[in-house]
Amino acid sequence: MLSEEDSDELAVGAGDVSDVLADVSELGVLLAVGVVSLPQADNSRAPDAPSAARKTKGIRGFVVLTISLASPCWVTTVQWTCDLRTGLRRHRELFTRGKAIMTGFSHQAWQHTVKLQHAMSVHPFNEELATGTLSRERFQFYLVQDARYLVGFGRALASAAAKAPEVDDVAFLAGAAHDAIVIEREMHESYFKRFRLAETDLADIETSPTCVAYSSFLLATAHTGGYGELLAALLPCFWVYQNVGAGILKRQSPETDNPYRPWIDTYAGDEFEATVRTGRAALDRAADAAGEATREKMLAAFTRACEYEWMFWDSAYRQEGWPTAALR
Repeated sequence: MLSEEDSDELAVGAGDVSDVLADVSELGVLLAVGVVSLPQADNSRAPDAPSAARKTKGIRGFVVLTISLASPCWVTTVQWTCDLRTGLRRHRELFTRGKAIMTGFSHQAWQHTVKLQHAMSVHPFNEELATGTLSRERFQFYLVQDARYLVGFGRALASAAAKAPEVDDVAFLAGAAHDAIVIEREMHESYFKRFRLAETDLADIETSPTCVAYSSFLLATAHTGGYGELLAALLPCFWVYQNVGAGILKRQSPETDNPYRPWIDTYAGDEFEATVRTGRAALDRAADAAGEATREKMLAAFTRACEYEWMFWDSAYRQEGWPTAALR
């Protein structure tokens, strides 16, 4: 049995729970707050004090908090069981972290492009990818374009690494450039083997106008833009794929035999989500150090990259060709 001293140490003001509710209403959605063993109120110490200021004592209290931070792409569910004091301390740490994320430049940029994000999530390419009904021809066309795009994307990432002012960001961006060229290419090649596509088959698929335009936009930004603007142009490629992949994964059932599951798992996985978080943090730091004019350029670059992402899905679905091909 707990001593009175132990109970006093664990006592929590009733107003603390109100603070939790206020925090959550500011940031996100409160899913559950529960006290498994509810302490008895001790009103004898300060009978004239307001109820919110009175202390609780008696049985050790255990609290379970499940909080969803309502960022469109960064949704975190946190659950713990502990004594009330520790639970409230952890809540405050989570609240502080979540507030920093949701007030950063990257969150504002995502909100600015929320219509584009939704349009990509419900695009026929991704809807059919989710159900496994996307035609093999469309997915093949997409893979070829993506493999070629990633070469330019990797070069732009390498340029961003060279511009980065912080060593950790240099390492992150250089590593991302390596992964874009090596790791993601391995996934493409696994599908090429699965579809029994030879090099001659791939060469017959011409690089689409959208692929050329998107790659050229990134490389032009790398050559003419500053670090923050380039980072803003690069982040959507990570973030959009993670958002789309995570959304598709939620709709998958264990018994579903989706031929595109390896693609879905790659971009919906924890490792890729961590990459997005790191990229967002780097972008937020760059924005914090930038003036208003640079931040406007960063937002424009982020928005344009999101537009190109939508165009890339759409061009793959249409298997876009050059309208001038017959005039050559």
